[in-house]
Amino acid sequence: MSTYTLFNGKLILNRQKNNPSEDALWLACAVSPAPKETILDVGCGNGIVGLSIATHTPKIQLTGLDIDQSSLNQAQENASLNNVPFTCIHTDILDKNLSSQSFDHIVSNPPFHLLEKGFEAKDQHKHHAHGITQEKLQEWVEKLLKLTNPTGTTTIIVHANSVTDLIRNSPARIAYLQTKKGAKPKRAIIQFGANAEERRIKAWETRPRQHCLKDGKSLWDL
Repeated sequence: MSTYTLFNGKLILNRQKNNPSEDALWLACAVSPAPKETILDVGCGNGIVGLSIATHTPKIQLTGLDIDQSSLNQAQENASLNNVPFTCIHTDILDKNLSSQSFDHIVSNPPFHLLEKGFEAKDQHKHHAHGITQEKLQEWVEKLLKLTNPTGTTTIIVHANSVTDLIRNSPARIAYLQTKKGAKPKRAIIQFGANAEERRIKAWETRPRQHCLKDGKSLWDL
């Protein structure tokens, strides 16, 4: 299997039929843990978010959770390529019996498209991975918050239209990602557990792309 690298060669990943989008890298750059802190990557896929964080903060304790065993296998393989200890949990985040274990930081790229808006995919795996109801998305976020330590952070990337409903009862800081000049942001990063603020990231410009996607520095330092 061929590989590719990110962050100037610091992170090695197995190449897939459909490689993850830039969303994963923007999400990873929104989290700045301290060494030895615990990270849970929910819906981890091939592990790119958690492994990106581990690239810039060695010695974190990384766990990946996914409903799909083949995705967890890919994440484990990628972790091995980078010599990163990686614990796997094979379950649905909405499982009522999920362990009461808590984490210092939780990151997640939940299903992006709302089924109420008419999203439908012919491929069942893609439909499940990318489609969700607003009610289930709210339940997903509430579950993440319950699994986060009181002094920790929960960071997600979602459609910009979902922000208002998701932060209604929880103060958070928000970064809207504007991917094209003059266009409305379609994606937003929400971080619960941080001081409330709102900013817009010009994600098409060279400086933020170099700062975050190449160097892996904090999005909040832009």
